[in-house]
Amino acid sequence: MIPNTKACFFVAIFSTCLILNLLLPFLHPGTSSLHDFDIFKSPSANYLLLILVFMVIAFVLSNILHYACQQLKKTLSHAPKIGNALVSQGLITPEQLKEALLEQELRLGEVLTRAGRITNQQKEHALQFQKRQYREFGEILKELGYATGKDIQWAMDKMNRKVGSILKEKRLVTDYDITCALSLKDYQIDTDGKIITRK
Repeated sequence: MIPNTKACFFVAIFSTCLILNLLLPFLHPGTSSLHDFDIFKSPSANYLLLILVFMVIAFVLSNILHYACQQLKKTLSHAPKIGNALVSQGLITPEQLKEALLEQELRLGEVLTRAGRITNQQKEHALQFQKRQYREFGEILKELGYATGKDIQWAMDKMNRKVGSILKEKRLVTDYDITCALSLKDYQIDTDGKIITRK
C-alpha cells in the first residue's frame, strides 16, 4: 500500500463530510445544513463541534478502510500463482516459498535492520518516538538521522518485491525457471517427466 494511505482516506472522508454539509440545503430544499443546529449559544462553538464530529467520523472510517485494504492485499498475495507453480514443478520447496512470502510481510524497520542500515536500538527508539506522534515511520527515521531518503526508498522497494524477484535474489530460481513456471502453471509434471493437465 502506498505511503500515507490512511491520511489520504482521512482527508477524503473529512472533505466529503464538509461538502455534503454545505450541499445539504441544495440537495434537500427546506432542510438546513448541520451547522445551523443550535447546541451551544455561540455559532462558532457549534461550528467547531461539527468540525470535531466530522474529524472523528473521518478518523474511524479511514482506519477501517485502511485495515480492509491491508487485509485484501494480504489475501490477494497470500498464495501467489507463480509461487505455487514453482513448487508444483519442483523448482522450489514449500518452505522456500513460505520464507519468500514472509519477506514480503517485513515492516520497514525490519528490512532496514536486517540489511544493517539501522541498528535494532535505533529501530526501537524510532518506534517509541512514533507512538507519541501520528507520523510515517520513515519520516521519523530521517528526522532522527538514523536513515536517509535513499535508505527509506531502498527499503520500500524491497518491501514491494514480488515473490519471483525474492526467489531470484536468493538464487533459488532463474528467469528461465519463472518463464517456464508461468507457461506451465496450469500443468504438472509426472514422475516420468511428462507434462500432464492438472485436474
